[in-house]
Amino acid sequence: MVEIKGWLRIIVKALLGTVFIFICAQIAIPLGSIPMTLQDLSILIIAQLWRPLVTVLSIIFYIVGISFGLPLAQGLLGGMSHMLGTTGGYIFGFLPMGYVVSKFKYNGMSLTNSFALCVLGQFFLYACGISWLITHLGFEKSIKYGFYPFMYKIPLTILLSIVSTQLVKKRILYTKHLRIALNELYKKIKEVLNDLKNTTSFF
Repeated sequence: MVEIKGWLRIIVKALLGTVFIFICAQIAIPLGSIPMTLQDLSILIIAQLWRPLVTVLSIIFYIVGISFGLPLAQGLLGGMSHMLGTTGGYIFGFLPMGYVVSKFKYNGMSLTNSFALCVLGQFFLYACGISWLITHLGFEKSIKYGFYPFMYKIPLTILLSIVSTQLVKKRILYTKHLRIALNELYKKIKEVLNDLKNTTSFF
């Protein structure tokens, strides 16, 4: 029973991650004729916050949903035709990026190491994306349209993901400490009330 509840919790978290990726996919920053979405930002945040299993499941649910025609991709698109199109390689590249970042992160990681790890994750993303794009456009056009326009976006995305992750962690830590403090206060009040009750019953 405990194991079933654990898996249910993992699946629910993964589905929430998928929804987060979907929302970020609809936020497009125009760059000429090539829109830049925030999908990779959402995955970097998820990967830095959650375990590899939840991270990978979030991405798998997203990919499977698009493949089955759900309008989860940028522009509310979906279907196998979209997955096999020019952006399909980048969508599949979310998997190694998310796994690598989630697998090798650790508590207390410095900003430099976090940045380097996210750069490694982005390398896998663009390696998959450009490799797939080459089959459609050839090598030169793939680099021209699939990498150069996003060069300045990569460090900005990484920094934003690290800052966002740290803010979320601090909020979670603050909430946890607040909950502990309230529990301790509740226990103290309960002890005082019990003492008063015992004193009253004595007289």
